[in-house]
Amino acid sequence: ENAELLEQIKVANRLQSVVTDLREQNESYFKDKESFRERNKVMEEKYREVLQQYGQQMEESQTFMGQKASLKTQLKQKSDEVNALTNKLKELFGKVQSLETALVESHRELWEARAHVRPQTVTDNFGIFGNSNANLYNQIIPQNDSGYVENSPSHSRSMEGKRNNNGSP
Repeated sequence: ENAELLEQIKVANRLQSVVTDLREQNESYFKDKESFRERNKVMEEKYREVLQQYGQQMEESQTFMGQKASLKTQLKQKSDEVNALTNKLKELFGKVQSLETALVESHRELWEARAHVRPQTVTDNFGIFGNSNANLYNQIIPQNDSGYVENSPSHSRSMEGKRNNNGSP
């Protein structure tokens, strides 16, 4: 009987050891379970934050895409305006060139016409803009019948102190 009891005690001790090991494992599993729950909560919170950021980025992306489309439309409009202005400038430049060509041609014709006509007075030499000066010149400086100036100021200075045969300067 003692041997049986000793055997049962040994078995009970082994069972007690197994139960203790199982309790320790259970506590460890419980601690791991709590740790996993905490990590799971943290991960869920991070997941919510990521989802919120993703939603914000999607909104920003849609806003950006709308702005991009608007800017493309504005760019197209501005490009069309620039092209229209470029065409207008080309047209105006063509008109300016044709006007310049016509002006050069009319000047050439005018010079050719003037080459055939000998000016009669100083007024003709001064042209349109010099008429008032030329008229003054014609009034101040008396000309003889041959068209030469008599007693010009430069001629008078060079003749100072000299007398003609008749005694007049």
